Amino acid sequence: MNAAALSSAISRRALLAVGTLRIPVTITDARYVFGRVDYCVTPENGSGKDWIDSGRVKIGGNHA
Repeated sequence: MNAAALSSAISRRALLAVGTLRIPVTITDARYVFGRVDYCVTPENGSGKDWIDSGRVKIGGNHA
């Protein structure tokens, strides 16, 4: 994945998978580390931020 592809994810809305929960988040940053892509996400409701493996994040999707 190149820098342009990483930057295209920033500011996008997504769903974070936590067990059976799907939490609406916004991607605030992206990085390529140790052969994988991580996203820094913040929840749409609540507070905080965390780096998450991109495999747990679905960009787009239903945020109902």
